[in-house]
Amino acid sequence: MKEYVFVGTYTNTKSKGIYGFAQEQGMITEPKLMAVEESPTYLCVNAEETVLYSVEEPEAGPGRLSSYEIHRDAAGEICGLERTSQKEAPSLGLCHVVLSPDEHFLLVTSYVDATVQVYEILADGSLGKLCYKLIRSGKGPNPDRQEKAHAHSVTFAPDGSFFYVCDLGTDHLAAFRLSGAGEMIAIPERTIECPAGYGPRHMVFSPDGRHAYVVAEIVDHLLHYIYEDGKMTLVQDLLATRTQDPTNTGAAVRVSSDGRFVYISNRGENTITVYRVRENQTLMQIQHIRAQGQTPREFALSLDEQTAYAGNQDNDSLSVFLRDPETGLLRPNGVTKAIGSPVAIVSVKNGKSA
Repeated sequence: MKEYVFVGTYTNTKSKGIYGFAQEQGMITEPKLMAVEESPTYLCVNAEETVLYSVEEPEAGPGRLSSYEIHRDAAGEICGLERTSQKEAPSLGLCHVVLSPDEHFLLVTSYVDATVQVYEILADGSLGKLCYKLIRSGKGPNPDRQEKAHAHSVTFAPDGSFFYVCDLGTDHLAAFRLSGAGEMIAIPERTIECPAGYGPRHMVFSPDGRHAYVVAEIVDHLLHYIYEDGKMTLVQDLLATRTQDPTNTGAAVRVSSDGRFVYISNRGENTITVYRVRENQTLMQIQHIRAQGQTPREFALSLDEQTAYAGNQDNDSLSVFLRDPETGLLRPNGVTKAIGSPVAIVSVKNGKSA
């Protein structure tokens, strides 16, 4: 399948904003600058793949968020981005962005200020008003990483009726629902306490909605929960790296569309760990492979899941892997492209369907 890949970067080294490249059968074009932006650290797209959203983490001053119209040529191939709106956030740098399932709201998080903000999405996909701002409080047992709350990401439950905030600072998966006006309403009975000192970073649900996988950044573990009737039960706590070196920190977690494989990128050790879902629904580690670069903050599967990408923040590179859909195993295909501090990856279809 032909696809186009957008890459968000930190711009304090060699890059200037959002980059893009075309990919087909594991081969990619030379990345090119698609939008000048100061440190776009996370990206998402709407369901129709017509609008790209980014959040930015400037070195000084408040964070920003932007919307871009995705331009295509007559053949349906991506040819440009056009910014349609930009907002200054009432907080410092932003680290995560996601659309609500109905695409009426955009939710963004600030790690530094421990805030979650909800913005209105207008009919044309551009950014409307700030509807709500939540400030998280509390702390955890790790004095260096958990001196206060640190909201890191938002993940909606499978039915879209509520969502979890991964709070690295308090070890909580804090549950909320959205009102029709975009107000966040806490659901204390559904909030989950992760193991103390773990630092939950990102969370994904399995395609069937029965499992949740949480990457714990501070200890670099994968937490496997059974999800049923709005409740989560921890069933596995798995070390993602070969050692418990404190410099190892978990980053991205992904699950294949068939629900059979889970992937984690590990910074410090600079590896990707692959798990297979057994018949009894527990996870078994099946591969531990080098990320082909330093500090794989981001890892993503291609749309057809026959290719995968690792964004290696600290050596300014993006490495490409071939993926066997049957076994779930990864194999580097020798393709590495220079992109300054890549930290976010999102793909869209490129070209008209045959």
